Amino acid sequence: MSRYIDKIIKNKEYLYIILLSVLAGIYSLTDFFIDDITLLHDPYYRFARAIQYDNTGSFYIFESLPWTKPFDYALYYGAKIFQYVFYLNLKVALIIWGAIFCAICYGLSLFFIYKNALYLNYKKSAQVFILIAFALMPEIHEWFFPIRVDHHMVLLMLGIAFWGNALKSLCEKSYKHIFYSAIISGLAIWIHIEFLALVAVFELFLFLNWLFDSKKYQKKLLIYNIIVAVFLYFALFIESYDAFTLQSIVYDSLSIVHVSIFIVLVLNAIILFILKFNNIIYKSLLLAVLWTLDLIVFFKLFGIGFFDPYAGLDVYAVNNFFPMISEFQPFFREYNFTIMVYLILFSVITYSIFKDKIYLSYVRIDKHNILNKNLLNNFFLLSLFLICSLLMFKNVRWSYYVYPLLIFLVAPIVSLFLEKLDNKKLLFHFAFSEYLYVFLILYLLTNIGLSYRYFIMLNTPKELRKAHQAYMGCYQDISKYIKKDLVEDFGVNKDMTVMVNSDYGPLVLYSTPYKVLSTNNHRNIKGLKSIKDFYDNKLTEQEVLNLVKNDNIKVFIACKQSSELSSNSSKSSWLIKKNFKKNQYQNIRVFYTDLNKVSKLGEAIKKSA
Repeated sequence: MSRYIDKIIKNKEYLYIILLSVLAGIYSLTDFFIDDITLLHDPYYRFARAIQYDNTGSFYIFESLPWTKPFDYALYYGAKIFQYVFYLNLKVALIIWGAIFCAICYGLSLFFIYKNALYLNYKKSAQVFILIAFALMPEIHEWFFPIRVDHHMVLLMLGIAFWGNALKSLCEKSYKHIFYSAIISGLAIWIHIEFLALVAVFELFLFLNWLFDSKKYQKKLLIYNIIVAVFLYFALFIESYDAFTLQSIVYDSLSIVHVSIFIVLVLNAIILFILKFNNIIYKSLLLAVLWTLDLIVFFKLFGIGFFDPYAGLDVYAVNNFFPMISEFQPFFREYNFTIMVYLILFSVITYSIFKDKIYLSYVRIDKHNILNKNLLNNFFLLSLFLICSLLMFKNVRWSYYVYPLLIFLVAPIVSLFLEKLDNKKLLFHFAFSEYLYVFLILYLLTNIGLSYRYFIMLNTPKELRKAHQAYMGCYQDISKYIKKDLVEDFGVNKDMTVMVNSDYGPLVLYSTPYKVLSTNNHRNIKGLKSIKDFYDNKLTEQEVLNLVKNDNIKVFIACKQSSELSSNSSKSSWLIKKNFKKNQYQNIRVFYTDLNKVSKLGEAIKKSA
């Protein structure tokens, strides 16, 4: 151990990474105390799944989710270690390990992006820019928010590791990095099939390289796709124990559909390996024929679903559910102001420095001339950035792939900009080092985004600010009531269902033994629609009573200032309002059902059941 510590001390860059990880964690804690953790939904469902697995051996709770098991395994078994070592309750162990897990992913992400910069021989100023930008950029560190235990942070980390190894496998003769790329790809696709977009760009570059250098790349093509196909098949085998059969066709989560893609790509690679054409025209025609046949086969077997994971979804999900989820919002929203600043900076500085010679600046900095040996690969990272950016314009969730790439591509330009400053011998330059310039640039960039948020907040009309405060008050009261008093008021009943907005569903599942109609899950359209129709007062009393009877709903929770429950509570004698102590839970209303006080209509329903 001491040998590794000595190595870290001698190599100061690793100390910088450790220090930045700590500072970034402290920086994130500011948000932790400003924004209640109860605003995060998915972590509670993750914790609830882990508890469910501990009790039953299955992550399945009550509704089908597109979530796969690797992240849940990492969360559960990490927490179990803490539970046994420190004699903790599982819930406490999950919270502690969740926070540590976030920090580990953060540190590894910093390490991977730093190693990528070293590989391309980035100058020290560019390296410093990358590390500080990654650590302080609000839109990045929010994915590693303390106890924001979700698969997105892992995908961000794996994305950085992937494009670093993918670039190395394209540029080097060694097969080591193609192996690493395949393992990372398999794991990331298993976690979420969205990673297929990044893999598709890499596959394209592998095939294009094969056109110009068959001998070098045909083996890499074969090795990469075989490893990914085998990895995903075993992953699917593990998933099938709990979720579906091996043959089940599912588009929004790992299934035989996605395994089939790589099996076909393996067959393509074998054909290319056997038919050793030398003429580039013949090779291009062969590739075109193979890809055309691939598309025909996939459309025949799976329809449009292999291309669009949400194909065939209920119209309600597309029109009513997705527009309400922040991850599915278009890119150009006010909370993405910071990245727009980065994009403007990237464009302005690039044009001002290169003018008519705009090209990837990291090629120029690469003194080992790694990339220039194959001009095509100069554009791999840029292509990846552009594809992810296009996807981000539609859904902002793709931003966690874009931000690291953007920082990485901007860094050499900032370095060259600092050289320009140095050459001009600016009057004040003697007082500052280039590292301080980097810090000042980053401080400006990160705080423009934060300052803009506060500016928007301060200039929001008074009525809207009051409405937001009321909303936050309701949010906090509901969360507090669910965690502290709900079970005490209504006892332990595993069959009981709580009617509450789907945002709070995961918190109910984590904090109580009760059920909910739905969480924020596009697969449970029936539950989502029932919740919305009820709170929007679109259900008749008969329909409400049927819902109560069928799902054993005992409790209704709603915000006081909203219209929720206003009509139903006034006309339904069987909905009994719960009274709280003075100044307690002032922002919410809680009702419980008493079918002994049901109307004549309800009595008829009850008798006929």
